[in-house]
Amino acid sequence: LFRSLLVYGIILIIGASAGKTDVMQPLKGLSAGSGTNSEAKAQHLQFKTITSVSQLNKELEKAKNNGQNVLLDYYADWCISCIELEKYTFSDAKVISSLKDFVLLQADVTKDNDDSKQLLKNYQLIGPPALLFFDAQGQEFRNYRLVGYKDAEQFVKHINRFKTK
Repeated sequence: LFRSLLVYGIILIIGASAGKTDVMQPLKGLSAGSGTNSEAKAQHLQFKTITSVSQLNKELEKAKNNGQNVLLDYYADWCISCIELEKYTFSDAKVISSLKDFVLLQADVTKDNDDSKQLLKNYQLIGPPALLFFDAQGQEFRNYRLVGYKDAEQFVKHINRFKTK
């Protein structure tokens, strides 16, 4: 056990010295020929960050006016399940494809302040992660809410059910 911890500690130090901050994959991207940062972003869902209820309402109204469905992701930097969603689910090609016509909003509740508390209270949430779905008329479908981590396969099935509601 000691040797395993020692090796893992060394791997973390190597990753940290290269500027990597992911403790789950501290050496990811260090191999020769790894993709550029812009390539990595292209293979991941791009959310618009929301930090207040007024911003959220404005974006929901804009999506409604454009007749677009909305995925609202409640996220915090300290939330392990949120990080797993980002890393494993929102980077999956099938997930990206299934959400191509959605407006993607991310309510960042990382900070413990009045805006974050109000964002959670607005939809009676305790904390992240929570994924809320709104139709093109701006109506939230509460029975489609997801709380907690879902892998890419489960998530795509859920999206497809929402689209055919």
